[in-house]
Amino acid sequence: MSALAGVIGPAQQESEKQYMLHQLNRFVSDAVHFMQDETIFMACAHQWITEEQPGERLPLWFRGRYLVLTDALIDNRRELFHKLSIDAAEQRQITEAELFAHAFAKWGVELPRHLHGSFAGAVWDNQERKLTLFRDFSGTRSLYYVHQGDTLAFGTTKSLLQGRDGVSRDINDSWMAQFIAIPSMIDAVDMNMTVYKDIQQVPPSSVLTFQGSRVNISPYQLIDPDYKIRLSSDAAYEEAFREIMTEAVTSKMRTRKKVASHLSGGLDSGTVASIAAAHTNEPLQTYSMVPAEGFDNWTDVYYQPDESRGINLTADFSGNIDSKKLSFNGVDPFEKIAEHIELLESPYKFIENFFWLEGVQRQAAKEGAAVMLTGARGNHSVSWGSHRLTYYYYETLLKQMKLLQLDREMQAYCRQERTGRRVVYPFIFKRLFKTEKHPDLFPDWIHPDLAFRTHIHDKLSDYGVPLGGLPKHELRDFRRHYYTADYFWNNTGNANTHLSLYTGIREMDPTNDVRLIQFCLSIPEEQYVTGGLERSLIRRSTKGILPDAIRFQKGRGIQGIDTVWRMQNNWQKWREEVQALKQNNRLFRYVDPAVFIETADRMPEKAEPAYAGTADFKIISRSMILNQFLQQAERR
Repeated sequence: MSALAGVIGPAQQESEKQYMLHQLNRFVSDAVHFMQDETIFMACAHQWITEEQPGERLPLWFRGRYLVLTDALIDNRRELFHKLSIDAAEQRQITEAELFAHAFAKWGVELPRHLHGSFAGAVWDNQERKLTLFRDFSGTRSLYYVHQGDTLAFGTTKSLLQGRDGVSRDINDSWMAQFIAIPSMIDAVDMNMTVYKDIQQVPPSSVLTFQGSRVNISPYQLIDPDYKIRLSSDAAYEEAFREIMTEAVTSKMRTRKKVASHLSGGLDSGTVASIAAAHTNEPLQTYSMVPAEGFDNWTDVYYQPDESRGINLTADFSGNIDSKKLSFNGVDPFEKIAEHIELLESPYKFIENFFWLEGVQRQAAKEGAAVMLTGARGNHSVSWGSHRLTYYYYETLLKQMKLLQLDREMQAYCRQERTGRRVVYPFIFKRLFKTEKHPDLFPDWIHPDLAFRTHIHDKLSDYGVPLGGLPKHELRDFRRHYYTADYFWNNTGNANTHLSLYTGIREMDPTNDVRLIQFCLSIPEEQYVTGGLERSLIRRSTKGILPDAIRFQKGRGIQGIDTVWRMQNNWQKWREEVQALKQNNRLFRYVDPAVFIETADRMPEKAEPAYAGTADFKIISRSMILNQFLQQAERR
């Protein structure tokens, strides 16, 4: 795990190189090294994660031709050893960067089609005088660049590039328009741009080449949404799932330090942690977020803010998990906005969760961990499904007149839900003939002038971004789009990268493994609904891995729902700041003042915990973040 920096081209500035080295030395690392000549400067703050890495110097000259710089943890090393004909003696000591170099020498820009894992990388070909930058398929590691004529500078963080002459801190209005107009956690859909006009981003699933003065970006696609897998029985799908899931987990546990894991009371993180615990000799340290003391759950009975019971059940069933629950009492997420903007170098939307994600990483680092396993992307891969999807499946069977199959599934569903077919059949018939509307979930709070200048609504429509809820017939298409578009996971990868530079913790998500995702997309849809179960595949496949109380539990966990409760001691202070924003011309260059003022006027006088679940709270918190970001940008 590394922070990368470089400048390629004749316009080398000594002050810029010294600035980059200064920035690299701010990060947690085991070593900082660099190489340079008249037209090349490449540097690295290297965190030695795996057993092979201690003592490694990056950048690395390979075969006297390639200068290689990587920020990588590679999952399919054994497969690559075979493809690259690397002998057994070398396999035991070859580092990620050396393996990356071998792969580039063989496949060049096609490298990402063969290398699976979490990576960003840079290779300078001294013979062709060409730079190639890589980013993995979901953008788990960030990589930015500045192109100025015949010179290109790149870095893991935007701050690494802001010491170069001619690079301004001017705000990119198009990026801001996307950030504001998109109601979900997606920050932007145009993956080449950032919040700053002069700094661009290597998109996920992309390769950038720079030669002479020309930049070319080539996207690649690893997941084939049309590929199909057909097996002989439900049991065969379950066995295949367990095999691929185990490989996804164990391949991400390579470290010379400790492996830790997030653990909630649900299916995804529980499966990851339980498999990891079965493949480590010492107890697996897991970290869980629980609400602040005194929090009174205001959510629907379906949701579980405090998952302590499920966490304990999973830990006890595994027998090799040392569970640590953290509540971060006294932490007010609003008090950390300025700190988090500084860390992330950007506005952000996940105020409810980032404070505890940071806290977990810092605690795990203190206790000797270097890799943190998660199940963050499992909702769309391993645990795909919902009651809504299950009902849609039954509607489809009814439309296709597959009545015997429908009756079998309905019997199984009624057993699971303890209801009768006389109740469920009329419900399905009503849904079949009912027109489902797009709910209006989030107000349009972008400034009309900014929306007009940036054509933001047309842009989001072109990118297929849903601004309201999805009609039931689009559920399948959305899942395919989720894994073939490059913007859904980018902000998570960037946030995790930036946080890792200050904590030394690398988050690795087995549910985001491309091999596992391809399997989950390729099997028949009924595997997710069969047996009367929503999220059927993971519930059936985890027999013996998770306790039955977890496998068949109703409801889902939800974190960060105690945000307003945490703000109660400072509530009047925050109300006053929000009221002051009603006169803020800086913010109103981007935000519709009428919508904001109406929202601010509805802000409750006392801290009502349920306010955290409203669209109003999202507008208020995002406005506070935007304003502080703009303040910081002005001061620099």
